[in-house]
Amino acid sequence: MQAELVTKIQNQAVEPKVRDLLLNALTVSSGAVDAISFLALGKVFSDFMTGNIAFLGLRVAGASAPGGVAILVSMATFAAGVYVSTRIVKPSEGSGMWSQRVTLALGISLIAHIVFLTIWFATNGQPSVNVAHVLLGSWGFAMGMQSAAVRTLHVEGVFTTAATATIIFLAGDLANWSATVAERRRLAGVLISLFVGATAGGLLLVRARIYAPVLPFVITVAVTLGLGLGYTPTVAFAMVATGLVIVLVAIYILMNAACIGFFARRGRSRFNWLSHLIIPVLGIAAFVPAWLTAAGIKVFSFVTPLAPPLSYMGPGVAGFIVLGVIYMIYLYRTNPGRISDVGLVHLDGDLR
Repeated sequence: MQAELVTKIQNQAVEPKVRDLLLNALTVSSGAVDAISFLALGKVFSDFMTGNIAFLGLRVAGASAPGGVAILVSMATFAAGVYVSTRIVKPSEGSGMWSQRVTLALGISLIAHIVFLTIWFATNGQPSVNVAHVLLGSWGFAMGMQSAAVRTLHVEGVFTTAATATIIFLAGDLANWSATVAERRRLAGVLISLFVGATAGGLLLVRARIYAPVLPFVITVAVTLGLGLGYTPTVAFAMVATGLVIVLVAIYILMNAACIGFFARRGRSRFNWLSHLIIPVLGIAAFVPAWLTAAGIKVFSFVTPLAPPLSYMGPGVAGFIVLGVIYMIYLYRTNPGRISDVGLVHLDGDLR
């Protein structure tokens, strides 16, 4: 089965004109992200790292500048996104070739967008300083993944998250006017897209603040889904199923472990060695090898590792879990009652 899936997962050739339109769309998204980040999240950028480094220098110098924590969070998560995306997309896959791994990286970045939207709507678009740090981290990670994925396309002067290099290439092309028509058109399109995105993001933030972050999310979804059609239904189903299995089996393992601890604390009179210890331990032992393999953690040689792109679902789910843990820690610090309330959802009378 895996061999058949691997043969179906090949790079998809995207026409240069289509590729450029997709890059323009992602650049519109980036422009909106930076505009909203700067205006609503403490004057810090989510993908313009040159500006953040300059802000950090001003901060060190004692001049007026955005908060140091916000700057460092944005830079660190952006770098983390670049690292994860680079691990997924191999730079050697060909100049200009939009591979399905690029699409996969963009798809995983949507997890960070979803986390951002969830928290943004939960705070009614008015996040506190601490929440703003989480939001910056979410978007920083997403933009880092996008930047690294686009970089592997090797399209000169196009990064979708920065304009300095694009301006350099465009100005340089003016010296060789007749031979650079197509490249000038592409670079100009990127600059215009960045302007349009920043304008749209700013207008939405002023006129419809709560819905402003929806714009970059919708654009990224559209690009990802459009390109994701290159995966066959079988591969798409296998990827979704792998991600769900990783989550559900992890829950099963944790519930077995929790069962042992819960009944052990209730005293020996309520503790049944078979039901509350042996069966949970056997359940954990039966599923741990397969779960570790699905999650991409090679421990047992007798379990066949998953082939790409199924093997990418482990890191993707892990990233989602990490963001969830960060948000849980935030809730523990700001509203611990919401965490304890979750534990009461499924209570139904006395436990036997």
